[in-house]
Amino acid sequence: MKLHTTLLSLLAAVGVCAQTLNLQEAERIGFENSLNVKIAQSRLRKAQQQSKQALAQLGFRLDGSGLYERYIPARPTGFGDPSVDAKRASLALSYPLDLGGIGRKAAQAAKANEDATSEGINVETLQLKLDIRSAYFSVLRSAWNVEVQREALQATTARLENAQKLFVQGAIARFDILRLETDVQRATSALTEAENGLALAKQILNNTMSRDVDTPVELDPQEISMRGFETPELALEEGRLLTVAIENRPELRQLANQLRAQEFFTLTERGGLTPSLNLQALYTYTFDANAFNKPNQVTLAANLSFPLFDNGLTRARVLAAKEDEVQIRLTQDRTRLVIGLDVKSAITRVRNAVSQMGFATKTVQLQTEALRLAELRYSAGEGILLDVTTADADLRAAQGALVSARAEYLTAIAALRKAIGTDNLPAATGTTEPRS
Repeated sequence: MKLHTTLLSLLAAVGVCAQTLNLQEAERIGFENSLNVKIAQSRLRKAQQQSKQALAQLGFRLDGSGLYERYIPARPTGFGDPSVDAKRASLALSYPLDLGGIGRKAAQAAKANEDATSEGINVETLQLKLDIRSAYFSVLRSAWNVEVQREALQATTARLENAQKLFVQGAIARFDILRLETDVQRATSALTEAENGLALAKQILNNTMSRDVDTPVELDPQEISMRGFETPELALEEGRLLTVAIENRPELRQLANQLRAQEFFTLTERGGLTPSLNLQALYTYTFDANAFNKPNQVTLAANLSFPLFDNGLTRARVLAAKEDEVQIRLTQDRTRLVIGLDVKSAITRVRNAVSQMGFATKTVQLQTEALRLAELRYSAGEGILLDVTTADADLRAAQGALVSARAEYLTAIAALRKAIGTDNLPAATGTTEPRS
């Protein structure tokens, strides 16, 4: 039984280690674990309860009470023994008439605040998407870099093995062996550095997903492969994308709801000088009643209040509330400017990344051919080893630049999606959206 349990534990551990992580799964885990999202959700639940409180203020209210009085000395009743105590119970049903609509406006303000709080979740979600995607693409870039350095080490090791055979035959000098051994050590060190960078990038991704940094992270092999990388044409029109951003960014919707809530709140502040009418029905039951005190009594009342003078308190509150409206409107203007800059910066970043990828791709092709020619000349005895090692180093540098350019392109696309507030990027005619 113990052996069976141990085997199951080992299989479970292997299953966890072997589980691959794609971008969608990373986002799902991040949303489930994010403390910022959970705080925003808690704020929404609080706002929902506040809306219920505001609505409850407009309805009927039923209160019960009990009274016990002890008389010292006893109170004479005029009939026999004096009364030493009195016991009464009452029920009061009241209903406030919202004469000036202040209560309804308060409820509307609470509902608008609830809508604004709901948009706060979208604000946190949008930022979290960008953070997770940036961290994920950083892992992807590090994984690509490991592949580049591993291929470099394999090529350098194979070159050293061939050189050792030629050295035994007396075809090359000892210096060439020493140079290649140095290159192998350099490639080994570069691979170790790349693997450490990958481990750190995975820890950062785990932290972004709000889970333990040492949780195993294994990317989908298809994601790690650099083959088939697509960069479709996008309709990067600033005016069009800015319009999409204004329509979709949750920050603007949140501020619009905050302004609506504040406008209703300003109206409620005028209630300090608004008449109020409260209707009440009171039922009282008196224990040990006598001829002068009936056991059952019903009282109907209408309480009408006219505020006459408050020494400028209401006016000051209204003016202060209006200043809050002004601040929200100014924040809206500032947010629109920030969104415009976000969109333009993201578009420029995407264009730069596409340009960098084009240049890096051509450079890799050039350096691949340069290395091939250098190896041919060296094999034919017409070149020197320095040409080969230099061409190889140039090729690895070009491959590294291509890796960075591709990762930057994916991150730039993620930033553009965040800037316009939606994942639906307008693609040029006949193309599809980039994968990410």
